[in-house]
Formats: sequence, C-alpha cells, structure tokens
Amino acid sequence: MVSGEVDITAADNGRIFKTNQEGAPLELSCDQSLLQPDYWLAMKGSPNKENAAKFLAYMSHAKPQAGFAQTISFGPMNNDAYNPVSKEMIGILPGSPELVRMVE
Repeated sequence: MVSGEVDITAADNGRIFKTNQEGAPLELSCDQSLLQPDYWLAMKGSPNKENAAKFLAYMSHAKPQAGFAQTISFGPMNNDAYNPVSKEMIGILPGSPELVRMVE
C-alpha cells in the first residue's frame, strides 16, 4: 500500500498505526463487529500466584490500558481507558465508543 501497488487490503490496526507514524498516508476502516476477546490468566499451581493476581488487577485499570492503547493502538478492555486518550487515537482504536456508535 505504501508503494501504491495496492489500494485496499486487510491489515492489523497496529501495523497501520505504526506505518502512519512513519509518514505513510494510510487510512483505517474498522468493522467493529470483528472485535476479538482476549484473556489473561494465572496458571493453576503457579509459584507466583499472588504477584500474578496483582499484575492482572493492575492491568485491568484504565490508566495502564490507556497508555498501552496510545502506544500500540490496540483497544482497551476497560471503557474508562478511553477517557484520557486523545480524540485522534480514539478514532482508530477498535472498540472505541465513537466507532461502536457508528456501527450500531
């Protein structure tokens, strides 16, 4: 797409985001019906179960998720994480309230 040989393709939103940061004029169109759940877990019998639980609790808070979303452009699981994110970023994050409203 960057070279102009292709006009449209399927691509991960993180790759489009990174390519745009490098100066390529690409646009992203998300079909929000393709949201995919993710899971974090601590394995049964893990020797650091308590620390794993603390890590998972921390990662579910809005602030670290917002930082992650702004770095790699993957949508957060905590809806409050969209609040500190710039309007520009919200327009490209999968699952963002603005994009979900467009599809509903």
